[in-house]
Amino acid sequence: MIRTEFKWALVISLLNFIWLLLEYAVGLHDRYLSVLPYVTLFSIIIPVVFIRKALVEKRENEYLKNISFWQSMLSGSFITVVCSVISVFSMMIYFKLINPQFTDFMVEYVAKKAADNGENIAQASERARIYFSMKSYMQKAFGGTMLIGLLVTLFWSILIKRKTN
Repeated sequence: MIRTEFKWALVISLLNFIWLLLEYAVGLHDRYLSVLPYVTLFSIIIPVVFIRKALVEKRENEYLKNISFWQSMLSGSFITVVCSVISVFSMMIYFKLINPQFTDFMVEYVAKKAADNGENIAQASERARIYFSMKSYMQKAFGGTMLIGLLVTLFWSILIKRKTN
């Protein structure tokens, strides 16, 4: 029963991590930083597509083609919680092994922008060090994954439910 949720949570988490690695590989985390926020928005496609697949699979195979709104919400919420926990570890791997200089790069980037705009460089750098820290990104990954996952689950739960006649 829970196997379906774990399977899809792992698929979604792996695809999200691959997305993060691709962003890094093509230079969105340094050279093309200005387009990162726009490109990252497209990553929402992953939970939208795969939470739907998970809920449809659950409906078709485990609930004999009849799934209630609440059964669907429970299944999608479980997937979301697992993905949220995994996202924390994904950020840890990214910051520790893949791009350990990310925070320093972002602090330098923000300091340069602050200098260009005549702002206080020390204050901007300190705020950036906090905002772009591993701890901050782990919190954002967990919270963002929870929010997006629950909203996507709500959306699909409304659309795919089927009641017994």
